[in-house]
Amino acid sequence: MSAEAYGLYLPKDTIIHRLDPRAKILWFIVVLASSIAFSDPRYSIWIYASLIIVGLVARLTPKRFLLVFANSAIFIAACMVFWPRRPQLQVGPVIFELPILHWKYTEIGLLYALGKAILIVNPITAMLIIFSTTFPRDFVQGIMRLGLPYKAGYILMIALRFLPVTVRETKEIIEAQMSRGLEIERGNIIKRIRNYIPIFVPLLVRMVKETVQLGMSMESRCFGAKKQRTFLHELRFTTIDYIWSAGCLLAFAVVLFIRFYLKMGYVAVAW
Repeated sequence: MSAEAYGLYLPKDTIIHRLDPRAKILWFIVVLASSIAFSDPRYSIWIYASLIIVGLVARLTPKRFLLVFANSAIFIAACMVFWPRRPQLQVGPVIFELPILHWKYTEIGLLYALGKAILIVNPITAMLIIFSTTFPRDFVQGIMRLGLPYKAGYILMIALRFLPVTVRETKEIIEAQMSRGLEIERGNIIKRIRNYIPIFVPLLVRMVKETVQLGMSMESRCFGAKKQRTFLHELRFTTIDYIWSAGCLLAFAVVLFIRFYLKMGYVAVAW
């Protein structure tokens, strides 16, 4: 089976891959809740570090790690530039000032902006790890076992399934149009946007065609005829799943203790 048939899933034999999808979803909830609890990046950065450790244990490819690091760095940099500009964050000692623009950045503003950036990056990274280590069929079954409609799991699975297909289609269309003399990177910003029209239109046509074919295929197999469905391989919680879940709950208890009992891990900002 080709890699595109798996979507984001990377077939490997690791302890993270063997975990029950429900245990991974619990881990994601703990990561999200812990990131919300800690607004101070000096605390929430340790959550991000734990995600990298989980990714190493799952033996994610260097390309997948590069995807995580590159997008995280770009997003964090954008937050660090624009978020501290809010008037409520212009308090305390000024750390530095951008020349020409004369934008001032205070310690409170930088800490708060970095904390909010990590708050968004952490759950996205955790979800990427889940999709990279969970077989799509098992993820759908895990969603259903949690009491949600299996259609919800299929919608998410199909969306992720089309990500690598869309990337491949876009690359093929760009190569085909460049062979016909299309110059994408030349001209001003308006001309460059117009140059992408011959790429966007055929890509849209191809995606609509794929969607129609997929819909006809699912309809011919009576998808959605029953509210429940069965699976060839039934999920079962094992000892490692219980240990993982208990560890996640214990870690979250530690987070709550630090945040609400010790009163640490947050940046005080008056709104």
